[in-house]
Order: sequence, then structure tokens, then C-alpha cells
Amino acid sequence: MVTDPALIALGVEYFCNRDDDLWSLPDGDLKALAIRELQQIDLIDGDDVVKGTVVRVPKAYPAYFGTYAEFGLIRAHVDRIENLFLVGRNGMHRYNNQDHSMLTAKAAIDSIASGRTDKQNIWNINVDDEYHEERDPAAA
Repeated sequence: MVTDPALIALGVEYFCNRDDDLWSLPDGDLKALAIRELQQIDLIDGDDVVKGTVVRVPKAYPAYFGTYAEFGLIRAHVDRIENLFLVGRNGMHRYNNQDHSMLTAKAAIDSIASGRTDKQNIWNINVDDEYHEERDPAAA
């Protein structure tokens, strides 16, 4: 996604409705918000940001109709791209809750750091048909 191997592409997602203030925030303000929040969690140094792009996607959840049954063909194609790791709902085109989305991102980072290029470890996350969160009895 970047031509300079010394740089990385980092995506930040904000979910909101079209009538929310966040949706209509000017691009520059939205980029500044993302940079500020990424700095707050010590993920980046804002001075290192080279460029930002805002893409607003209405109805961002994956659609499971039409040719979705052919998604395996797309997956097989993109999985051959060694430095492309699809993560989260939109990258993987399947329902993940936030925990699963973060786990796929972590698995991608682990793969990149270790030089692993196959993606099976990422696709193995959230393969169950259902997900149950357990309540912590100590939190009650």
C-alpha cells in the first residue's frame, strides 16, 4: 500500500451514523482527531505522519448476499499478496465483534514481525458460528 518500505499504512475506523457530527467533520479535523487519539495510546508520534486520507463508507458492514458465496476466490487471490494482511470486518468480509477485529490485527502484526506470510492464523480467528462473552463474577 506504500511505495517506500520505510513507511507504513495505518487505517483508523470511526463508526457513526450519517447524521452524527463525526460524519460531517471536515477531513482535516478528522485526520487531526485520528492522529491525536493514536498519540494518546502511544501508537504513533504525530510528527511522523506523512499523509492522511478520509474515506466515508455508508453502511460499512459486510453484505452476505449476492456473490458472497464466491468470497473464497477473492480470499485466495489476496492471500497470495505476501505483504497484505486483511483484518477486521471489512478486510475479512465477515462479522467480527471488536475483540475479534483486534485479535486479527494483533495476529497480522505478529505475522509481519516474524516474517510469516501465510494468513491462516488470521482466518482462524472467530471461525465459530457464535461468540459468547462471559461475565466476570468479580465485576458484579
